[in-house]
Amino acid sequence: MSLLPRICMCFFVLFVAGPPALEVAHAAAAAPETLEKVVILKRHGVRAAMSSPEQLGRYSARPWPRFAVPAGHLTANGARLEALFGSYYRAHYAPLGVFDGDGCDNVYYWANRTQRTIASARALASTLTPGCTNTVHRVADGASDPLFDGAAALRQPAAAALMRAAIAGRVGGDVAA
Repeated sequence: MSLLPRICMCFFVLFVAGPPALEVAHAAAAAPETLEKVVILKRHGVRAAMSSPEQLGRYSARPWPRFAVPAGHLTANGARLEALFGSYYRAHYAPLGVFDGDGCDNVYYWANRTQRTIASARALASTLTPGCTNTVHRVADGASDPLFDGAAALRQPAAAALMRAAIAGRVGGDVAA
């Protein structure tokens, strides 16, 4: 096995998998192809609303539901659904020989720093690689993550002004109008 894990996960989760031999159906003399990597970029699971039920109720004829978790956090239902995704991926890739043994060394999980993405990765990992430690990696608190935050140059005031001007040029004038 190479030094790099064959399965990598990041929330927007990245998941990379390794080698089953796949026959090329259309070319009888062709060498078998090998699945080397699978990358899954995934958003977090079902989360609680970001605004209060009172704020959201202004836009609804019925009372807005209350969640059992803080605003923006992964819900219990969201965790169950992420676990279903993990079970599906395991059922799909295990027969193809993706996991060596228990698969613990084949998977790497990466999440941004929000509770909902970290919890989503943990829930998915619990069934994709059951019985494994399943560490969910992320940048340190306060650090910028280029995977999720984009290039620092795009967050500069000059870049913002250029982007506004480009959009205004496309829409024919004042963006705020």
